[in-house]
Amino acid sequence: MVSNERYKNSILSWGQIKEELFKGCPITHGSLLMSRDAFLQAGRYDPQYKIASDYEFFTRIAAIGPVEIVPMVLYKYRISPNSLSNSNVFETSKEFLTSATRFIRKNCFSNKKGKLVVVVHGTEAGCIAFEKIMKEEGIFHTRIYLMINGIKDMNKSHRLYKQGKIYAFIILSNAPAGNQLINYLSEKGLKLNNDYFTLWSAL
Repeated sequence: MVSNERYKNSILSWGQIKEELFKGCPITHGSLLMSRDAFLQAGRYDPQYKIASDYEFFTRIAAIGPVEIVPMVLYKYRISPNSLSNSNVFETSKEFLTSATRFIRKNCFSNKKGKLVVVVHGTEAGCIAFEKIMKEEGIFHTRIYLMINGIKDMNKSHRLYKQGKIYAFIILSNAPAGNQLINYLSEKGLKLNNDYFTLWSAL
């Protein structure tokens, strides 16, 4: 709980919100204030999301943006192990990944037609689950790299990107060597939330 509190209170700018948008929900939803016009422009909460409806709604608010932070602690909440998000981690991850990838597809690749190919890096179970979600939801085609061979796998997936055979990298938050991959892509000139995306996942 302390680490979550520290994380939420460390986000103090619109730039940080944009950077953290797919790593988790960068704000506490109950602390969000918005104008009626912004609410109507974003649209209603999507009833298909039973757990991540607040996150999905916030991504649409963020797309209108900017969202500003009041640099004072004005809201308190408690975390319960019996909450929907904590009691069913698989479904929470599934809804989060579905919402985040739909947002990415719509807002970052709106000029691209068809189902785009992305490379996904994560644990074996996480990659397989992610691939299944993408097939069920029809969002992305995926190629899986488990980083068994380290730098060789990085080079291989980067070559596919340079050849235009894939459009982006999806790095699940629990990916082995995830930081190494992020550093590698950054050194190659790729940009966060444009060419590669780090997504929260407990799978």
